Amino acid sequence: MGFLKKLMIKNKLKKGQLITVGEVADQQLRDELLVSYAVDNNIPIVVGEQKRWSELRKASTDIVVLRLAQGFTFEVKNAVLNNGLLIDESVDMEMVRWLLDMQMSDKLVVRGGFIQ
Repeated sequence: MGFLKKLMIKNKLKKGQLITVGEVADQQLRDELLVSYAVDNNIPIVVGEQKRWSELRKASTDIVVLRLAQGFTFEVKNAVLNNGLLIDESVDMEMVRWLLDMQMSDKLVVRGGFIQ
């Protein structure tokens, strides 16, 4: 991916936008961008799979990674999310909508991320 494209994606994250995985085909680059933004801004990442939780925790121990799935929402509900949260592409679209609904009711702030 070219420098300008990478800069554009970083800018979208900074603006709190949800970026489709088709915009950044390289999984490793998506992880790098998400993790670095999370670390730099002290923002937790929410994932939809245990495997992704393990991968992101391995990428950096300086981030908080929360798991979210249908019927498994307590980690997000009980978390202190002063800086909002980032969404990982592994989160099911139904749960992404749930997060966005939570944002509309002022219970949390979605600060961007990657979606399918």
